[in-house]
Amino acid sequence: PFSVLYSAMNNPKAKVLISCRNETKITGTLLAYDRHFNMVLKGAMEAKENKESGDLDMRSFETLFLRGDNVIFVIKMD
Repeated sequence: PFSVLYSAMNNPKAKVLISCRNETKITGTLLAYDRHFNMVLKGAMEAKENKESGDLDMRSFETLFLRGDNVIFVIKMD
């Protein structure tokens, strides 16, 4: 798992897709991570389904710190 994060961090064009516990998906460029899967993302986009309307709620962040406790999985997107 750490090799995926390392290769994503060292490729400035690579983005990661992160699935979180609260059914949120986050994409962005990985700037930093640690052994607890805490991550700093640049140009992050958060997507979450609105349970009432079924719509997809989107938010964007210039820089985002994500606590590793919330991470379910990480995928490197090419």
